[in-house]
Amino acid sequence: MNLLDNALEAAGQVTDPAGRFVSVSLQVNQGFLAVSCRNSYDGTLILDEKGWPRTSKADRENHGFGLPQMEAVVRKYASRLELSYDGGVFTVQTALNLKRKK
Repeated sequence: MNLLDNALEAAGQVTDPAGRFVSVSLQVNQGFLAVSCRNSYDGTLILDEKGWPRTSKADRENHGFGLPQMEAVVRKYASRLELSYDGGVFTVQTALNLKRKK
């Protein structure tokens, strides 16, 4: 939900309403849950040392936990998390291994 919430917020900040979009895809295939979220954004990002975006919210003590939490889930399920941002399009993709042994 955090991923979708952030995508909606970022797309809503795009000046031209015609340029706003959010696209989410979920698929189960060969034991993996593939999640892809693409959204428009205004082209401005504040990046951390990993090259991941940091929160742009003023209250940083209570925001900016989404990607670290997603990274923890990816580690738990021996999976992957990929981010890309270019040309005003931000993309997050993951493939969660549903067959991970407990």
